[in-house]
Amino acid sequence: MATENLTGFKNMLAGAAIARGDRVKLTAANTVQTAGLGEAAIGIAQDAIASGGYGTIALFAGRTFKMRAAGAIAAAALVYGRASGEVDDLSTSAGNAIGWANEAATAQGDFIEIIPRQSESA
Repeated sequence: MATENLTGFKNMLAGAAIARGDRVKLTAANTVQTAGLGEAAIGIAQDAIASGGYGTIALFAGRTFKMRAAGAIAAAALVYGRASGEVDDLSTSAGNAIGWANEAATAQGDFIEIIPRQSESA
C-alpha cells in the first residue's frame, strides 16, 4: 500500500554500511546505499547506518508522493510522466523523469510512493 511522507525525513534500510553525511541512492524498495560519483542521490544519511540496519535519510525533495502507475513498475526504477497523468518506468514515455518508485506496482492503476527527482545533480 502506498504511503506519502510529508516530513522530509524517511526511515530507510541500508543495503550496505553508510557513513553519517553520505549522499544516498535508492537501490530497492525503501533501501539505500551510498551514492557514488555521477550517481543521482535522493538524500543524506543523518547518522551512520550499519548494513541491514535502518536509519534516517533527509530527502533532498523534502517529501514523497503517492502516484498512479500506468503499468507494472519495479521498485527503485526511475519513473516518467505519461499523457494519462500516470507514471511509468519506460523512458520512451513523453516527458521528463519525475523520480524513483519506492515500491513496486503490479498493474495499471496501482498507487505507489514516488521519491521526487530533486538532487544536487538534477
